[in-house]
Amino acid sequence: MQRTIAAAVRVPSFHRVRPFSGITSPKPRDGSFTLYLSCLPGLEPVLSKELRTLDIPHSIDYRGGVNIRQAPLDTITKCHLFLGSASHVFLRCGRAFEAVKFGELTRKVSRIRCWQQWLRDDAVPQIRVKCSKSRIRHTFAAAESVERGIDKALGRPPQSADGPVVPILVRIDRDIVQISIDTSQTPM
Repeated sequence: MQRTIAAAVRVPSFHRVRPFSGITSPKPRDGSFTLYLSCLPGLEPVLSKELRTLDIPHSIDYRGGVNIRQAPLDTITKCHLFLGSASHVFLRCGRAFEAVKFGELTRKVSRIRCWQQWLRDDAVPQIRVKCSKSRIRHTFAAAESVERGIDKALGRPPQSADGPVVPILVRIDRDIVQISIDTSQTPM
């Protein structure tokens, strides 16, 4: 089964993977990223064992997934190629932040540095929002606010992108916003 990866990385010829066209090769400041690998609830120990065999340090912080902090770029490739129990690989965009109004959400999203690092200028964000116990409850309006923030950060007019689609997951839980880029696009 062919999987997509976030950047063009040297991969053995028998594991050739088509790079995900909406994401550019990043130029990180410290060379590391935070990843979240999602899996079905109850499969965390299996996913943890797979990560240990690949020598990838991780922690099980949430039900239904595993966190990898300070991951080098080739970790994304390894996860896509060699993990069988993970369903998605999410790249965390900055730290979680608090937002209680749509204007505040737009402003804080536009300040996240990962948009210039990871997204092409013509990339079209496909935003999925999940709200839980938060003052921001309207998922469609939250998605529009996030899209306005991304457009502002990239310095382009709203609705001007016509390139590849990049899936972005926004979770708002108790007014805390966590944004992630889905490097998998489809379940693995």
